[in-house]
Amino acid sequence: MNNDISVLIQKIKDAMSLAAVDEGKVVLHHIELARLYSELRGLVKRRKWEETLKGIGVSPRVANRYLAIAKGWWVARELAPDLLSKLPCDVHKLEQLSKLTVEQLTAVTTSLDCKDCSRAQVTESVIRWIGDKPNLSTDEDEIAKALKKRWSSHSKAMVTVATDVFEEGFQPSERKKLLDELYANMAEIEKALFPDEPSNGSQDPSPTSANDVSLNSVEEVDGE
Repeated sequence: MNNDISVLIQKIKDAMSLAAVDEGKVVLHHIELARLYSELRGLVKRRKWEETLKGIGVSPRVANRYLAIAKGWWVARELAPDLLSKLPCDVHKLEQLSKLTVEQLTAVTTSLDCKDCSRAQVTESVIRWIGDKPNLSTDEDEIAKALKKRWSSHSKAMVTVATDVFEEGFQPSERKKLLDELYANMAEIEKALFPDEPSNGSQDPSPTSANDVSLNSVEEVDGE
């Protein structure tokens, strides 16, 4: 029985070693792709770049991540096997880690399990080492601007409708139900922005606590 357990444990260790080797190959594959994208970008005129990417079937956002990875020192230098085994296959994480020097990368991968931790944890660790928050890429900046523009537009429209709800004489209990639905939708937005982190309900004001005062005030006005 004990012999069977020992054999299985050894097989598991061997399988884990093979998996680590395979993951290392994937990381090298991403770095090679990054080098090729960088070379292609240097040959294609700016106005033809997006058209060229469409021909490959790749979005500019994905290509930009590889271009960022190509700026890392690892494109020109060979990765040591022990360091390679600690690198994640995730392109988002590799994009962040590419900003580090070899010494910084060694320190980060020694103190943090970059394979299993969240993308946010990798980003925070990189920021601590480089001493400043990295600037948004042009692509990311455009996405952020578009999101803020939509928020502004939808918020103004919702305020107008909410004012109509009050003026039409909706009862406080009915207004509270609408407010509950609003917070539920906000929770979905939070989940979309931070998919790697557990939802923190305490950050959202509760209609039954923080808004009790405003609801009670409305009831008093209605009662006058």
